[in-house]
Amino acid sequence: MLADHLTDPDIWIGLAVVGLFFLAMWRFRRRPRAAPLEWDFCYDYVSEPADGANPELRRAFAPLLDALGPDETAGAQLIRLAVMNRGSLRIEPAHHLRSLSVTYPPEARLVAAELDEPFGPAPDEPAEMLRHPRGIELAPFELPVGCALVVNMIVAGASAPQAVDGGIEGQPAIARLK
Repeated sequence: MLADHLTDPDIWIGLAVVGLFFLAMWRFRRRPRAAPLEWDFCYDYVSEPADGANPELRRAFAPLLDALGPDETAGAQLIRLAVMNRGSLRIEPAHHLRSLSVTYPPEARLVAAELDEPFGPAPDEPAEMLRHPRGIELAPFELPVGCALVVNMIVAGASAPQAVDGGIEGQPAIARLK
């Protein structure tokens, strides 16, 4: 009698369907997620040659490009850097461990830099930017939740920052967005 049931194809198909059901439920189960970080201080950038930049990037750099002219921007890179707070709490100036600095290699030269309109909720006070020949430095600034502070830079001799250094309480080094 047991042998008759074991040779019945309906039993095997039923067991396979039940097994696949449990396998699918296990595979697509909801996994617990970590709570969002209080502060997630990060940055990212886009870099394109000034001569061949896409129209949208050129539009963002229009005030700088118009002020400088084609002779000063020939062969330079347009670098748009965004500093973001992806955490759940506002970053205040007192939370910064040091100023945020963006530096370029020794052979590079910062042609121009300006703060652009922030994405997301704007900070109450604008950030203060100090320019030097090899980069910029932003004094401790506030950064609301979901805000991205944007800096437009024209750099000759480099297509990417050599270093972006800054830190806040609980996160001693700023990380590049992945």
